[in-house]
Amino acid sequence: GTEINMKAVTFYRTFLTALKEAGITVYANIFHQDLPAIFAINGTSKLDPEWGRSYVNYAEVCFKYFGDLVPYWFTFDEPIFDAMVTFGYDYNEEKGRNVYRASHNAVSYTHLTLP
Repeated sequence: GTEINMKAVTFYRTFLTALKEAGITVYANIFHQDLPAIFAINGTSKLDPEWGRSYVNYAEVCFKYFGDLVPYWFTFDEPIFDAMVTFGYDYNEEKGRNVYRASHNAVSYTHLTLP
């Protein structure tokens, strides 16, 4: 684990509270082609099972700090698209395996993020 950016938590709680007070129901997507910088800093790849455990920890932090303000969560938006962007569109056997494994890893950790 890493230290949680409480300034960011405060910012998003304020934003989400304002939406709720305005009568807007929030649907949050935990992964839409972006993640906290620590995912890149710690050097884990989407091919590495450690990446999935980090993602689950990230989801748990989101649920802990924003769960009372966000009634609906989505885990991944188009995991295969992200894998294709990461590993390339020009398929060869190796890239095709990497796209499959990265997508599989993303989807296989989804059930662990359920609050």
